[in-house]
Amino acid sequence: MEKVILLHGIFLHEYMMNSLAKNLRKNGYEVLNVGYPSRRHTIRELTQIVKQKVAPTFESSDKIHLVGFSMGGLIWRSILAEIQPKNVGRLVMIATPNNGSEVADRLHKNTLVKFFYGPALEDLQTTSANKIPSLIDSQIEFGIIAGNKPSNSLFNSFFTSENDGTVAVQSTHHTGKKDHIVLPFDHTFAPFYNKVQQQTLHFLKNGNFQH
Repeated sequence: MEKVILLHGIFLHEYMMNSLAKNLRKNGYEVLNVGYPSRRHTIRELTQIVKQKVAPTFESSDKIHLVGFSMGGLIWRSILAEIQPKNVGRLVMIATPNNGSEVADRLHKNTLVKFFYGPALEDLQTTSANKIPSLIDSQIEFGIIAGNKPSNSLFNSFFTSENDGTVAVQSTHHTGKKDHIVLPFDHTFAPFYNKVQQQTLHFLKNGNFQH
C-alpha cells in the first residue's frame, strides 16, 4: 500500500489535516499525519525535528508521497534538499508561500503576532524566501495548489494581486513544478475544501491536476 505523509502549517495542529487524511485513506492510501511544534522553532530547526519523525517511514520499502499545507510545504522543501529517499513519489504543496507572504512582511515585528506565531514567522517573509532550500534539482514531481478566494478582508490591503488572504497566488510558484492550479479557497481552512482534496488526490495518482 502506498503511503502519504501530511504536514500542517504554522500555528496549527495535525487535526487540521484530518479531513484530507480521511479522504486519502478512503482512496486506498495509508496516511501518516505528522504534528510538530510549529510555534517554537525556525524552519531550519523544524526541518530537523520533522525529519527525525519521518525517518522510519522513509526507510521502509513502501512508496511514499508527501503533502504540505502552507509552511508544511516549506519544511518538505528543506527536508528534500537534504535527503531524497528513493521511495518518495510525489509532493503536493497546498497554499505554500514559496516566495514568502506579504502578511508576514507586515506583521513580523508586531509583538503579539510574534508571540503567537513564533520564530518561524521571520522565515515566511518575502525577503527570507531565498533562505529556504529550493527543489530546482529535485527528481521528485511536485505540484502546487493556490487559493484566490479570501474570506477575511482584514489583510486585503497587504496585497496587490490574487491571494487566499494570507499568500498571494504568484508567491506559491516554484521553479521545477510539474503543475500548478488555482482554486477558490481561503488559506486558513484550505485542507478542508473538497476541491483541494480532489486535486491533491489527482496529482498523487497521476502527476498532474485536473484542469
